[in-house]
Amino acid sequence: MYLGRKELSRFVSLACLTNLNSKNNHELYHLSLVRAKFCEVIVEKSLPTSSTQDAFLCGLLSLLDALLDTPIEDICQQIVIPVPIGDALVKREGPLYPILCLARHFERREWEEVKALAGVLAIPDFVAIDAMTVATMWADATVADG
Repeated sequence: MYLGRKELSRFVSLACLTNLNSKNNHELYHLSLVRAKFCEVIVEKSLPTSSTQDAFLCGLLSLLDALLDTPIEDICQQIVIPVPIGDALVKREGPLYPILCLARHFERREWEEVKALAGVLAIPDFVAIDAMTVATMWADATVADG
């Protein structure tokens, strides 16, 4: 099935909401929102050649395997997603993959890795920190709004 980006975002939100029967899933849903916004902001501020929509969806889909307890490869075969997103999620390559890794390092508080990867991506430390702050605040507000 082919879904547009807005429809895909809605699909992911619906899939996540239907699986919010545990605190763990609620936390994963919140984290996927943080990742989505973080990736979008990083691309917007630092990588103008990449699509902010693709970056957002990449972050949003990055935890869908854990939320649905289904391998990401299977999920990506069932829906049509842009190539850069599939490359990052399934092949672990492409321009969005390092941004997704940067988000993961932030989540794990792996500060040396954050600093190193931000340097490789030519992203100033303050941009990455600001992006995570914006992403967390946005996700908090989104979840609060229901």
